[in-house]
Parts: sequence; C-alpha cells; structure tokens
Amino acid sequence: MNQQYYKELNKLKILSDEQINQLIISYQDGNKSAINQILESNLKLVVHYAKKYSKVIANIDVIEIDDLIGEGNIALINAVEKFNPNMNIKFSYFASLIINQRIVEFIQVNKNAMKNANNKVKTDKKIKSAIDELTQKFEQEIKVTDLKYINDYSSIEIDRYDNKMNNENAYLFKTNESLFDSDDELFDEETKNKLLIAMSKLNHNEQTVLKYYYGMMNEQLNMIQIAKKLKLSKCRIGQIRMNALEKIKKMIKPK
Repeated sequence: MNQQYYKELNKLKILSDEQINQLIISYQDGNKSAINQILESNLKLVVHYAKKYSKVIANIDVIEIDDLIGEGNIALINAVEKFNPNMNIKFSYFASLIINQRIVEFIQVNKNAMKNANNKVKTDKKIKSAIDELTQKFEQEIKVTDLKYINDYSSIEIDRYDNKMNNENAYLFKTNESLFDSDDELFDEETKNKLLIAMSKLNHNEQTVLKYYYGMMNEQLNMIQIAKKLKLSKCRIGQIRMNALEKIKKMIKPK
C-alpha cells in the first residue's frame, strides 16, 4: 500500500455520526458535493478492511492491497447511495458490511480466474505430453485434433489448445515464405532479428529441420522427406521440430 496515501488519511477530519447523517440527507436531497466529506471521513474504514485481507491475497499474484482499497472505495460510495439515515444503525456499521462484502467478492472472482488459468496450463502440459507419447509410439506426427478420438480430453480443451498452438506458430513462422525475406510484412525488423538470434542458438539438427520444414532453404520438405535427408525417423524429426519451437518461443518471449 502507498505509505503516502496512509499518511494523508491521518490528516482527514473524522465526522460524528450526526454530522454524517446530515451530510447524507443533504447529498440525497441533491447536494452532490456533500459526498466528498462523507467519503473522506470514512476512508480509514476502507483501509481497515483492505488490510484485514492482506494475508488472504498474499498468494494471489493478480491482486494487490491497493486493488482492495479501490474496491472498498467503490463500496463506500454505494453505501452512501443506499443508506437510510432514519435507520437505527450507524453509517459506519452499514458501510462496513458493504465494503467487506465487495472486497470478499473481488478476491473470490480473481482467485477463481487465477485457478482457471492454472488449470489451463496443467491441461496444456498433459496434452503436449500425450502428443509426444503418441508420436513416439506410432512413429508419425500426431495432430492435436487426433486426441479427440484417442484420449480423454474434451473437444473444447483440444480446440483451445489447437488454436493456441496455431497462433503461436503463426507468430514464429509464416509457412511457405522465407522468414528472412526483407519484404515479409508479417514481421518487423526487431522481431526478425530476435528470431535470427534465437535460431543461431539452436543445435545443427534443430536449425536444419526448421529451415527445411518452413521453406527457408529454397525448398520446403515434409516430415518424411526431412527424415530421409537427415537419416532419422519421422518421429525423431517431429520431436526435434517441437523442441526447437519451444526453445525459440522461450528465447523471444517478452520479459
């Protein structure tokens, strides 16, 4: 949390319950500027609840305590809108219920989103392992979509993974055209340079397989043709290609 923000809070005037009720009545009667004093007087309440959940969000990378303060401030405004001064309860108590509820809901939504993202990563790793295992077993290239018929993955998971890999590979290489063509509009010079550097760090077989497969050596060969040229099995060529692409993606991935 911004320490300067907390210091500023200590300078704010804390209003009495009667003063807040009068300001809320004024605000609800049309004096919109009255809300500023109400909010300023109760900002410490927001910070209190935000700090209350600091340990809860410690392992949730996508949430910071400033996010909770922001959500709490929104809840505080909602409390002003909803509060009935004629109720026999303090505004601070009423507001605390709304602030706490909104912060809890915010944490839960983001926690679920992170959990879903982690589950997708785990599923992708399992799908990749299944493809590698089947490629080695049948000694031929296995397509992602083949898993729909021979493994226990839903069509949604398979299609999502297939689209993900197609998008990543399209970014890396433009099939049938040389990556090093200066007229290639798909890549800017900076991206080309990164790819060239990444390619140079691959071993000889990895460079050769990619160059033949993606038509970078004045001819484009399929997996069988490359296997014959390098005197390796088609399964091994498939593994070399996938490993090389993984290495390049890691090397050029933005930090």
